[in-house]
Amino acid sequence: MSGLIVQSADRQQIISQALQRFATGDKLSDIAQDVGVSKSTLYSWMLSDVPAEYRSIQTAAITARLAETYELIETSFDPLELARARELRKASQWDAERRLPHLFGIKQEITTIKSTGADSAQRLERLGNKLTTLLTGKRGDVTDV
Repeated sequence: MSGLIVQSADRQQIISQALQRFATGDKLSDIAQDVGVSKSTLYSWMLSDVPAEYRSIQTAAITARLAETYELIETSFDPLELARARELRKASQWDAERRLPHLFGIKQEITTIKSTGADSAQRLERLGNKLTTLLTGKRGDVTDV
């Protein structure tokens, strides 16, 4: 089919077949080769025609691959096999963090506190008073600045 214009019905059939195979663990590149289209074309079709289904299957596939790598680590018996399993887990984790950041990405939270000008001015004045006290040699409690 490559090089030819694919009819809408054929395209839907290819997408349906690809989703079924992708859900069972086949690689997208293998599926694309078997149906006669490029990997990028198949990927583009699935994202444009059935994005929710593709993302759902992709999430399941990435999660399954991570689970498999953890199992490989647990069942490794020699140092070389264990090192290989760890590297596979690192690569799978890296991929998961980038493809599904909402599930596997590093979570960062930033909290901002807005203060009024009067509040800031009062804090600066107290800080100035504490610094003056310290510089003049009088001992005082500076913990409440």
